[in-house]
Amino acid sequence: MNAEFNRDLGVFKKYYNVLTKTDPNFIKTLASEVNKIDGWLCNWQIPIMWSIFSTLEGKAVEVGCWKGRATSAFKFGIPKDQFELYCVDPFLGSTEHKEDLQGGSTRGDFEKNLRDRGILDSVVVIEKYSKDASMDFEDNSLDLVFIDAEHDYENVKLDILSWSPKLKSGAIICGHDYPDPEKEDAGFEELSKAVDEEVRDNNNFKDFSWLCGIWGARKK
Repeated sequence: MNAEFNRDLGVFKKYYNVLTKTDPNFIKTLASEVNKIDGWLCNWQIPIMWSIFSTLEGKAVEVGCWKGRATSAFKFGIPKDQFELYCVDPFLGSTEHKEDLQGGSTRGDFEKNLRDRGILDSVVVIEKYSKDASMDFEDNSLDLVFIDAEHDYENVKLDILSWSPKLKSGAIICGHDYPDPEKEDAGFEELSKAVDEEVRDNNNFKDFSWLCGIWGARKK
């Protein structure tokens, strides 16, 4: 077993236990289907995020959706009405991947990928920038927010500050591409700095941890 799974998993402990009880063939099928869509959620990240959403009820927001790779993992094999998922993205690509900006809106690809998998009608698409979209939600109304938009310090901080008030007590905030702090030159230093300041070291959250590049905590 990977040593990463042997340390304190914090908020992820419950969901790792879900995975250990899940049919390996299901996990294999899940990963195979999700990998057919362009994107960066990969390896163990796919089943980890699926396990979180598999037990979720209420309302969730995905910030940064691109072509729907992560979205398809969140909804894979889960009853349509188990939770509400709001997908927030301006669908203009990412400044980190400049080639994405040259083809116009990616919303068509996003909707086609979800439609082909029969899950488009189980999400609400919000074509806005993150901060603007957060204003559409009441404070203390969300059960989960997943952040995977721009990765620079200012934007990650803005995303966290915009969405944190919208979370209920006990709700989860999590995101993608958190570097292993025990490894040098792991990358995404600006992202980790923002997450550490606004979540890990913030008294509004508890049970912070990271697992296979996913960071997460619960709101107190």
